[in-house]
Amino acid sequence: MADLNHPKRLAAIDGVATSRLPDPQLDALINGVAAVASTPIALVSIVRESVQFFRAYVGLFGDLSESRVTASCDSFCQFVVKGEAPFLVSDAAADARVPQALVARYGIRAYAGVPLMYQGQIIGSVCAIDVKPREFSELQIEAMRGLSGYIAQRLESLRLESLRLEGLQQGVDAAPPDLETTP
Repeated sequence: MADLNHPKRLAAIDGVATSRLPDPQLDALINGVAAVASTPIALVSIVRESVQFFRAYVGLFGDLSESRVTASCDSFCQFVVKGEAPFLVSDAAADARVPQALVARYGIRAYAGVPLMYQGQIIGSVCAIDVKPREFSELQIEAMRGLSGYIAQRLESLRLESLRLEGLQQGVDAAPPDLETTP
């Protein structure tokens, strides 16, 4: 079972661009997850020891769409990370494995999550959520795995872009104040 506090895992999470700004490519990918899973809700969840952060999502409502965080101990995504494998729940209200806080508060009934691998570490989950009990097919899970790989690639692109912009800003900050620019 994976340790949520493993230093390599935490370093990988720290390397991810965790900006709250929307990213059209991540949004398109997570919409693809919802489409292949036929669910109203899908998330890219980054799981730390105490909280999980939703980097991209479709279908969240209420306070979750504003805060984009929940306690990890209440999450289903923690089981994807800890188990290092897909985690499936067909009826959360009747499943003793899952915390009931989100079931009661948001009506979550079905869940399918696949690992989000980044820099060799499982940093979270790409998941599909339904408000009614249901099964997920192997084909849906395999499609979600494929999309998870593209999501990881996009997170890496965002990280590299952030580093590039940071480097440019450092160059601007280091320029002499009397440097004249020409139009």
